[in-house]
Formats: sequence, C-alpha cells, structure tokens
Amino acid sequence: MRVLITSPVFPPDLGGPATYVPSLGRFLVNRGHDVQVVAFCSDPTPAGYPFSVKVISRGPLPVRYLKAFWAVFKTAKGCDVVYVNEHLALLHVLAAKLRGVPAVIRIMVDGSWEIAHRKGWCDGDDIV
Repeated sequence: MRVLITSPVFPPDLGGPATYVPSLGRFLVNRGHDVQVVAFCSDPTPAGYPFSVKVISRGPLPVRYLKAFWAVFKTAKGCDVVYVNEHLALLHVLAAKLRGVPAVIRIMVDGSWEIAHRKGWCDGDDIV
C-alpha cells in the first residue's frame, strides 16, 4: 500500500507528531508499505528515515498553507491513502479528494501519551 502521511512538525522539531510520525512511518515500511511524508520542518533535508520526507518551509501563513496544499496534492498522486494529522486537516483532505485518494484524519490531542513519553514511560514504538 502507498501511504502519504502529513504532519505539522517533524524532527528535529519537537512535538507529539514529531515522535509519532517517524515511528508510524517506520512501522509501515517494516511491514512492506511504501510511505511518504509531507511535513513542516526546520531541517530542509531530514535524513536517516526509511521513507521520503517532503519538507514545507515555514514562512507567512497564507504562503505556508498554499505550499502545504500543493505538496500534498502532488505527493498524493498514486497513493492509496492520505493519513492526515490534524494540523491543516481540511486543506490536506481537500488535496487528497481532488486526487481521488481517500483520507483519514487523526486528531492528535492526547495529553496522557505526551506526558508519558516525556517522562520516559513509553517510547515511540509503544504507540502502534
């Protein structure tokens, strides 16, 4: 299955999705899926992942949102599903729909997991 994952943050930036998305990507790749990620990230070329990462640079909000929409629209071509992490969900779902690709939205507000992860009670592999 070809999966596109979108994320509002990606390492080295900090946040729940910056932990969750790389873990999910590795999980899916290890099970034979083709994974691509489109994410906002301060590193223009994140390396060391078994999947490709299309980075959306930060900037003025309207420009950033347009770049994100366009990146998801382009990358969704040929994918089987777009897995959208809450941030900009409507724009990303619209891009997927225009491509004819189903989209799933994950709402990422899980304070208990975030606290447990920060305290070291679980690691990234415990989330799947």
